Amino acid sequence: MKGHDSGEMSRHTGGSIGYDEHRFRLEIKLGRPPTFKELFLHTHLKKDSKAKFWAGNYDDSPEGMEFCTQRSKETYEAYSMYMEEKYGEDETQHPVGDLNLWERSQGEKRRLFGIGSSDRNFILTGTPSSSVGSTPSQAAFEQSKQEVRELRSHIVELQSQFDTQKEQMREAMREEIREEREKMKEDMRTEMQLQMAQIMKQMGIHGNHPPA
Repeated sequence: MKGHDSGEMSRHTGGSIGYDEHRFRLEIKLGRPPTFKELFLHTHLKKDSKAKFWAGNYDDSPEGMEFCTQRSKETYEAYSMYMEEKYGEDETQHPVGDLNLWERSQGEKRRLFGIGSSDRNFILTGTPSSSVGSTPSQAAFEQSKQEVRELRSHIVELQSQFDTQKEQMREAMREEIREEREKMKEDMRTEMQLQMAQIMKQMGIHGNHPPA
């Protein structure tokens, strides 16, 4: 079983990026803290299943999902069952994560699966452990979150400016089209008046010279 633990437990599909960095990136992508389930599926589903999950083709049920290892699937299933037993079927009422239930889903207590060397409390709940304190990495993380908030605010401002400019351009185009239509109507009226004048002139000439 040792080989099973050291081999399968270390495998995931998140590449060389740590779980804490994956959590941070997901928070930026989603615009909210990800649940531990989302983080775990993001780092332990195979490529096609991961794409389908984020496309909304799966709910949080593991049915139909392809995990990178059998152990990751079994652990996820156990954790999902414990979460439902404790918090009910409505997952909107579930917390971001539950460290005790994740530890319980492991069975044997070795290195906690799905967390690596990261702060387990932070990975499960999004909140650093009290024992960690204000470490440089935590301070850097908080600073990064503030920068992300400022960036989002700037993006919203730019989007508002873009929408205003787009509406101004649309109005200018509508005005240009109106002016062009009026010009075409005026040109058509002028052309019709000229044609009518020519017709009337021709009719007048024939009227002054009746046939013999």
